[in-house]
Amino acid sequence: MTMFVKLGVYILSICSLFTQGLCCHSGWMTHGSSCYHFSHDTESWIGALQFCREMMGHLVEINDADENAFIKAEAKLRKRKLLT
Repeated sequence: MTMFVKLGVYILSICSLFTQGLCCHSGWMTHGSSCYHFSHDTESWIGALQFCREMMGHLVEINDADENAFIKAEAKLRKRKLLT
């Protein structure tokens, strides 16, 4: 008998939006030429994708070491705030 296990993958939704020098919407952070929104909720991958689309953005795709360092530092900061 084969058993299939359905695994729920939950992530913190991080949306990004390329701005071409424009200002970010309220609740979004600027880094380089993009805006980022760090969700407070965890979602399935599909849920996070839909959330970002509704915000007119997309799930973040890290393109270089600088962007990776920014995402990593912001995630650590937010984790510390949750624990205090």
